Amino acid sequence: MASAFSICVLVANFLAFILFMIPLPWYLKSWNIGPCVFMIWRGLRSLIDFINGLVWLGSIRIVAPFWCDFSIKLKDGASFALAASALATNRRIYLLLVAPWRFRANGKSRRMIFEDLAIALGVPLVLTLLLFIPQSRRFDIYEDLGCMSAYSSTVVAVILFPLPTLVLGVISLIYGVTNVVYFVQKQKELREILSSKPTTLQPRQYFRLMGLGLVDTIVTVPSSAFVLRSYIKTNMPFDPFILKKVKADYAVVYQIPRSLWASNSVEMQIGTWFNIATAVIFFAVFGTSRESVNRYRQGAAWVAGIFRRKSSMPSLFANYPRFAVIFHPSPNLDMLKARNEESVFVSEHVIDIRGTGETSS
Repeated sequence: MASAFSICVLVANFLAFILFMIPLPWYLKSWNIGPCVFMIWRGLRSLIDFINGLVWLGSIRIVAPFWCDFSIKLKDGASFALAASALATNRRIYLLLVAPWRFRANGKSRRMIFEDLAIALGVPLVLTLLLFIPQSRRFDIYEDLGCMSAYSSTVVAVILFPLPTLVLGVISLIYGVTNVVYFVQKQKELREILSSKPTTLQPRQYFRLMGLGLVDTIVTVPSSAFVLRSYIKTNMPFDPFILKKVKADYAVVYQIPRSLWASNSVEMQIGTWFNIATAVIFFAVFGTSRESVNRYRQGAAWVAGIFRRKSSMPSLFANYPRFAVIFHPSPNLDMLKARNEESVFVSEHVIDIRGTGETSS
């Protein structure tokens, strides 16, 4: 029996997916790589949590093993993506402040886009692939949560799983604090750069980006430190890393009911609730801006226009004359010909086709 709390988490994950996706089209047009990759990764994480919660709500059955293989990798990538995308955003703003000439050259600007993609997209993908090394089981299934990753109690797992997020967060925090200092010193120059052709964002959007990057970093560092501490505390003492021993039970799938993991619900659901909180913060910063509100109005007008066109759309047979079906028990062809009307025989009756739209029998 699914609890009301699990249903609330399910609904919250779906709403988080919507909140992440709403501002995405506008930022894709501006080629703002950090926030775009951030929205895509975190939106996918919310969607996966929603699907997993829906499929395994009150259940621990193995119903979609290939989906589990796919979803746990995306969730692992999303766990790295928040820190990586925040690092890409803070680094972009840092270069804008200390090396503005890079934005004035088209070739350099294109190079910066690839650099941002390498950080925000490439780093999470590489780390996700490396996580196969300490992965001890194919996946585990937790009631109400769905598929979860399983890693060995080794130092290698610590180095590849919770530690990289903390390192990325610390580097991003250094960039974020430096950006605030430089921003106070170079406000006029920043506005001139943002008004130039190579950049498509207005100053207020960059202010939001800087604030979001700093807030994400401030949230990422303590949460990553908490996960690292919990992982070390739970798995101490560590086993020696022997690949054959780590992969010995790889095909085994643990099916864990809620009663067994509920006592550790904070550690189990910190990623889910952190993602939901991030969606709320992100929407508060970007989803309520003037540009986003205008896009909501355009979208609402577009949807309303579709329904308006459907309601005013002529019928499929509007260009054809209306007809009536009249049954004549005793057909009289001479009478019909004299009335100059089209007739067809059906069984022992005649169907008289008129253009009046009136029906009689």
